[in-house]
Amino acid sequence: MTQAPGDNQHLEKTPPQAIEIEQAVLGAMILEQRAIVHAVEILDSSCFYNTTHSHIFEAIMSLFERGVAVDQLTLAEELKRRDQLYDVGGVVYLAKLAAKVATTANSDIHARVVIEKALSSRLIETASDIIEQAYKGPPSSVYLRWNAFSATYESFGPKQRNPMQLPLYQIDAFTGSAFKGNPAAVIPLKTWLDDGTLQAIATENNLPATAFFCPTKEEGVFDLRCFTPVIEVPLCGHATLASAFVLMTEIDRDLDYIEFETRSGCLEVWGDYDIYTMDFPAMNLRPTDRPEQIIAAIGAAPTTVLRSNNWLFWLLVYDSEDEVAELDVDVSELASVLAEADAYAGVICTAPVADRRADFVSRYFAPCHGIPEDPVTGSAHCSLVPYWFERLGRPDRELHALQISARGGDLFCRDRGNRVEITGRVVKYMEGTVFL
Repeated sequence: MTQAPGDNQHLEKTPPQAIEIEQAVLGAMILEQRAIVHAVEILDSSCFYNTTHSHIFEAIMSLFERGVAVDQLTLAEELKRRDQLYDVGGVVYLAKLAAKVATTANSDIHARVVIEKALSSRLIETASDIIEQAYKGPPSSVYLRWNAFSATYESFGPKQRNPMQLPLYQIDAFTGSAFKGNPAAVIPLKTWLDDGTLQAIATENNLPATAFFCPTKEEGVFDLRCFTPVIEVPLCGHATLASAFVLMTEIDRDLDYIEFETRSGCLEVWGDYDIYTMDFPAMNLRPTDRPEQIIAAIGAAPTTVLRSNNWLFWLLVYDSEDEVAELDVDVSELASVLAEADAYAGVICTAPVADRRADFVSRYFAPCHGIPEDPVTGSAHCSLVPYWFERLGRPDRELHALQISARGGDLFCRDRGNRVEITGRVVKYMEGTVFL
């Protein structure tokens, strides 16, 4: 039976669609920022069959492009601002979308299903138009629509978007000159990214530490988080010092005092130009059994072995600076031993200084943190300072420390009982932009 011109029966069918997959994509975007990054590479709002889902996608993208964290609350506020919250089903529907997602691991696959359905729908629509014009119109009109048909394929490549841009500063801490001290990346944020993205950035930077700080509602107070290439750490001296430097010299030059809220409590920092002092918690030491496997990996037997009261550090004390300087540590073996015994811990090796250029030296090894040997470790001095103050008995309670890694660094410390002040110099090495 011959079909009459313009009688395109296939248009009466429901176009290709995947409503539940669209819901899964949006739910994942609400739960995790990485899902947003996957989606925006290939999707736009026109890819969604359901108009409600198009509105929600557009609202998520508006938040994402403004650097606002996406969750059910912020998304509801954005939809309310657009007068669309009621139209999309309210907060109940947003909660339903998030609840539908058992895992965000397949968000990129789901996004591709959505675009495949959208492509099929657009091709059907364009092909139907070509058929109708072939019956009714001159060949030139059919040719124009054939070009449109071809363009439909080409339009479904990766979307051009404005990536999120984050400022990045690389700072050398505990030194007065570049290429020495301990390098840290510092990234100021307006709102927090998800943990996976923070760790991915730190891994990509591949520096001993990457610090992220975000303002709180209280003036001069910032949340601070620090990551090595493989793990988040509760306390990081050189990254804290570097963050204070960036805040006081790049963000707000009127600041001369900052409080950081961290996993180790409130940390105060003050100073100006390139010299800053940090107020850190003291980590007192206690006797412990000799960890023979750790000592074997370090390569030389210490005279004393102690452990910090929070289990973060092993402290191996040697008689001379030369012993510490000449340690030939089997980092691979040390990583294996620590992974079995206490992967979160690091090992400090320390000794007195014979001449008067400093009071003590140290080296620090934390292979399970992704740091075979840390160039300069401010947090280790939370244990070193109480130990050396008690041993040396300085009346002014002040100690000059040298970390004798390949890069080396100077720390000027003061014991205050349950707190430790650590002062160091800072140098900006470079600044740039992170694109997400």
